Formats: sequence, C-alpha cells, structure tokens
Amino acid sequence: MNKKELNKLAREFRMYGSRLLSTKYGNGMSDLSRFLNFIESNEVIYEFILKNNNHQYDMKDICNSRGWHDKYDLPVEKDKEIAFIYQLLKYGQEVFGDYTAFSNGYGSGTKFQDRMDAFNNQVVKHLVDYIREYLEDLIIDSDDHLLNYESQEKRIFISYSWANKDIADLIDEDFLKLGYTLTRDERDLKYKDSIKEFMQQVGKHDFVIMIISDSYLKSENCMYEVMEVTRDREYKKKILMIVLRDEDKKFYKDYEKLMVESEEFRNLKVGAEIYSISGRISYTEYWEKREIETTEEISRIQTDINKIQPLNELKRIKNISYNVGDFLEELKDWKAVSLQTLKETNYAEIVNCIE
Repeated sequence: MNKKELNKLAREFRMYGSRLLSTKYGNGMSDLSRFLNFIESNEVIYEFILKNNNHQYDMKDICNSRGWHDKYDLPVEKDKEIAFIYQLLKYGQEVFGDYTAFSNGYGSGTKFQDRMDAFNNQVVKHLVDYIREYLEDLIIDSDDHLLNYESQEKRIFISYSWANKDIADLIDEDFLKLGYTLTRDERDLKYKDSIKEFMQQVGKHDFVIMIISDSYLKSENCMYEVMEVTRDREYKKKILMIVLRDEDKKFYKDYEKLMVESEEFRNLKVGAEIYSISGRISYTEYWEKREIETTEEISRIQTDINKIQPLNELKRIKNISYNVGDFLEELKDWKAVSLQTLKETNYAEIVNCIE
C-alpha cells in the first residue's frame, strides 16, 4: 500500500474504533461486530493481529470465574495484551447477548452506559491505540514520499470560552478517540508562558475548531483568537465552526443536578444569536460599549506611563469592535452542523474537511 492508501485505511480505522469506544447502550454488540469485521476484512490490520495473537487464553474460564466486581487482568507484555483483548472481544461477540456483559466491575456508577464507557476506556482503547500506532508507523516508514507522517499531521486548535469548558472537554475527548490531539490552552499553555504569544500561535495551525457561543462572542480572549485567525487571507479554509444552541446545555457535566440546584446555570445562555439581525447587532453593540467604557476608564488615569498597558488592551478591543460585524455577517452564511448531529456522525463533517 502507498502512503495515500495507508492514510485512508488509518482514517477508516479511526472511524470504526471511535464508534466502538463511544458506543451507546443497546448498540454495543452491533458496533463491536462492525469493528471486528473491519479488522478481519483488512489484510494489513489482520496481519498485525495474527502476528501478536500467539498466546491463547481460555476466555470461557476467565469470564465465568470473574466476580461481579472484578476487572480483567490484562497482561503486561504488549503482544499478550493485544491477544487477550482481541480474544476477549471475539469471545464476547460469539457468546454475550449484550455488550454490558463485558463491563461488570468497571465504572463507579450504576448506569450501564457509565460501565460500558469505563470498560472501553480501560480495556478496548488499548487495542485501538496499538492498531492506530501500528498504522502510523507504516505511514512513517512508507518509502513513496519524502515527508514523514509527523510533518503531515494536521495541527488543530480548539478555541472556546471557559464558560463552555465542559463542552470543549467533551469534544477534546471525542477527537482523541478519533486519533486527533487538539491544541488547547489548559494543556499546551505552560506556567509562565505568555497568553498573548500562545494565542498568536492560533493562526499558525492548519485548522481551528471554534465553539461559537454567546459567551464566546463576548470574550476578549476568544475574539482576539478570531482576529489572529482572520489575519490569514484564506482563513475560511481553516475555521471549523460549531455553533452552540441553548439545548446544548445538556452536554454539561452534572447537567440534571445543576438544573435543579443552580439558578446561575439555569440562566446561563449557551446559544449564539448569529442567525438573526437583532442578535448580530447586539454583539456589535456589546463591543462598541466595551470600547467606550474602556476609553472612559483610561481617561481617568493621570500618569501617562500607567496608560500604556490599558491602551494596548483598548487597541485590542477596538480591533474586535471594528471587525466583529463583518465576522458575524460571514458566520451566518457558513454551513454549521449542530453538536448533536456531529456527535451522532462521529464529527464526519469536520473530519472530512481535515482529511
């Protein structure tokens, strides 16, 4: 296989692997069958499995003797761990009536979905990662192109408001399952690093996933990132937009509990009002007001030297104020897929753009 074919294979594997790792209650066995069928029908991947599948385990005895709260004892050696997980999944495919039979002993909650997620993260993910790394090594070693895989990997930045951190965490985890490591502030901005210099790196990424929300469009840092991206003349090719709706609040951690206990959370506006003229005008007015207020505050400073930093901030705010209207006008015409749809399709719209 050449590099292009290997890249395509790796992308298809990420899709099937992600589908199994994020499978929902009731869909587990069908997603498992899809995953195993893909592995066994592809000569490159199946050869890797067979090469490591030299140690045979008595899965019937292992599963029957496992206590209700016991986890699977995964081998330490790489080849044996690959063999164990593969044989476990094959045995379960043939014997178990439901995917939840794998997950007893995993997860701290009482919900089947929590247990399935924990089993996938602590067991299945290891096999998925081993296969993914194997495919990446094949791409690196393929001799029909001088560029290695590392140089071809797309750099993807995720831009979000801290008010929407739970949703950013969710998307970040989903993309890790798909084989993409997103650049984000809390992971890549080190202690004592310059926030400004970090945000200036946004424009140097291949793609920027923007989680557009009401708080995003009112955040100075977020809009500064927008201004950095739009400095590139071809910025439209970089932006992968996720426009949040008010109903996306359901993706927050502890959503049901917060809706009952927190008035602040109940009143939190998530959706971005970019599709109505009144909504777009409200954001433009917001930044014009910020500019006026900041100008007035600076005018009260008596010493010129003390005005330097506030004036730099005012310059940023003015830049946002002057350009936010044009940015919003362009946003409303772009195709935006809902977060719910993106999750249901394993972010196909975004992945297709990246690939």
